[in-house]
Amino acid sequence: MKIQRSGRWGLLRDWSSVYSIHSIILHLIYMSPLCRLLFSGPVLRSLLVFLKYRKQSKMPSFGTKSSAKLKDCHPDLQEVLLEAIKYFDFTIVESYRSEEQQLEKYNEGLSRLKKGKHNVYPSLAVDIAPWPIDWQDTERFTYLAGHVMAVGKMKGVNLRWGNDWDMDTQTKDTNFRDYPHIEIML
Repeated sequence: MKIQRSGRWGLLRDWSSVYSIHSIILHLIYMSPLCRLLFSGPVLRSLLVFLKYRKQSKMPSFGTKSSAKLKDCHPDLQEVLLEAIKYFDFTIVESYRSEEQQLEKYNEGLSRLKKGKHNVYPSLAVDIAPWPIDWQDTERFTYLAGHVMAVGKMKGVNLRWGNDWDMDTQTKDTNFRDYPHIEIML
């Protein structure tokens, strides 16, 4: 948007553009020396980036790969994940696994079971990660898991998270941490 100023205070000529938040803030910045001072430098850049992202952003949704993996999941798990993605951006890392793939995960120490809930079709387990993925940020995994567990509870689907195997809401008593793992308890 090109801003045209006129007069002493730099008022916008095109008042129809003032109806968006972005335009109002830009108008205030150009209109008032105090606003120019308050919204200078990094503060202004951060605010404008936020507004630009907010304007362009839409509700998160699964990409092509995650959608394909979602189709391999149990219908109840699909329902929970489709609701959860509306409020938290995440990706599906893995759903169904063949027995060979499961054995490989077991041998790598990434699974404790030689045959698990990933090996059933449709899959009763899924591995998910907050997007963008940072495998070291376990707090985001915990936040995502809490979100998915709450959606599951609202939908009446009993879920278990890979960092709370005994389902007592205590994560410090777990000796095998599988942060991405969510499974249905049938």
